[in-house]
Amino acid sequence: MAIYIILLILSELPYEFFQTISPYMFTHYLPSWLSFFDDPVDWDMIQKSIAVLLFHSVGFFIITLLIFKKKDILS
Repeated sequence: MAIYIILLILSELPYEFFQTISPYMFTHYLPSWLSFFDDPVDWDMIQKSIAVLLFHSVGFFIITLLIFKKKDILS
């Protein structure tokens, strides 16, 4: 949750550096569900947002799984 809050704050800062890295942060794609209310629905943007969020979720899951297996007592 802390990562989400920090990235959300960083993505809202009006500096050029943060605007440059904004497309790589998952907080940039979270409000994409609002596009379902547009007419016509922009399916390309929704599909891209789902793909990026899924990629982040799977990536963070694999990282935490590796850390857990490394630190956990397995015997």
